[in-house]
Amino acid sequence: MSDFPAQALAIRLPAPGGAFGPGRGWHPRLPGLAVFWLISLLALGCAGAPSPGPESTGPVPAAEPASRFAELEPREQAIFQERARAFVADSESLERVEVAFPGDVEALRYRVLDRDGGAPRTGLNGVVEGEIRLSLERVDALLQTQGGDDGWLTWHAVSRDHHGVGRALLVEPRGVSVISDIDDTVRITGIPDGWATAVENTFFREFVEAPGMPELYREWAEEEGAIFHYVSGTPWQFYEPLRNFLFAEEVGYPRGSLHLRAVRTNLLSVRTWRDLFELTFSGANTPERKYAVIAEKLERFPQRRFRLVGDTGEGDPEIYRRLAEEFPEQVLEIVIRDVTGDRIHRPERLRGMTVIPADS
Repeated sequence: MSDFPAQALAIRLPAPGGAFGPGRGWHPRLPGLAVFWLISLLALGCAGAPSPGPESTGPVPAAEPASRFAELEPREQAIFQERARAFVADSESLERVEVAFPGDVEALRYRVLDRDGGAPRTGLNGVVEGEIRLSLERVDALLQTQGGDDGWLTWHAVSRDHHGVGRALLVEPRGVSVISDIDDTVRITGIPDGWATAVENTFFREFVEAPGMPELYREWAEEEGAIFHYVSGTPWQFYEPLRNFLFAEEVGYPRGSLHLRAVRTNLLSVRTWRDLFELTFSGANTPERKYAVIAEKLERFPQRRFRLVGDTGEGDPEIYRRLAEEFPEQVLEIVIRDVTGDRIHRPERLRGMTVIPADS
C-alpha cells in the first residue's frame, strides 16, 4: 500500500513474481532457499538466546538453532515458515516494470520512470524505484471504473512473465493524517524486554494488538476523518502478515498505507549480509530512516495536519520532537505509548506530549 497525491502516483515495488505466482505454491529456487535457511539460523539462534544483562559487554551466545526449532510447537513452526516465506522469493533483476490499472477501458500501461525520465530496470534485489504521473481527470475516471469511492486505487505491476497487485491511497491536500509506528505502538513486540523477545514475537508467535489502540484509531477516523500511514523498520517481507493482522475485522485498525524497510536478500550483494545481520541482532529501526520517511510525508502534504503516534521503546519521542520543531504548523499532536515507565522515571523526555500508559 502506498499513499500519494492524486496527481502524482509514486511507485516503489519489488519486481513481481519470483518464487510465488498464482497456483505455484512454495517452490523456492536455490538462492531463495539459501536465504530462507540463513533467516532460519539467525532468527532461531537469536530467539534462543537470553536477553543480555545490564552489565553485558559483548554478544549474547545463541542457542543451537536446530535444537531450538525442534522445541517449537507445531503452530510456532507454521507461523515461522509463513513469516519467513517472503524472504525466499528470488529477486528478479534487469526487469522493466510497467503499471496498469484494472478496469481501464483504454488498457494503458505506464512505465515506471526515474527522476531523469529514464525507465530503470530492477536491480539485484528485484527492486525498481520511480514514478508514474496521472492527471486528476484520469484518476477520477479510474476510480469510477473501479468503484473506488474510498480513495483507494488498485494497480498492477507488470514485467516479463510476472505481475503483482498494489493499492494506492489518494490523499486530499487538506485534512488530518495519523502517522503511526507499529512495534509496541499498535502491536505488542516486546522490544524493551530485549531483542530476543522481539524476535520471538515477530517470527514465532501470533501478533497481538496493543490494548485500547484500535479503538482510539477508529475514534480518530470516525470523528476527524483521519487517514493513516503506518511506518516501521520492519522489513517489507512482513507486509502481508502485518496487513492481514492490522486490518483484520477482529483487530480493527483503520486501513492505511504501510511504509516498511527495504531488506536486501540477494546473497551476491555485500549489503544483503549487513541488512540480515542488522535485522536479526541490532533491531530493524534507525532514527534517521524513520525521520526521513515521515518528513517526506509532511513535505509532500504541506496543508495537512499530522498526529504522530509512537512509543518509548526506541527513539520515537526524540524523532517526533524534532519533526514538531521543524514542521510546527503541521504537527497537530504527539501521542506516545509509554512501555518503559518514562512518564515516571524520565518525564522530561515526554514533555508536551500526550502519554498513554501501556498498562491502561
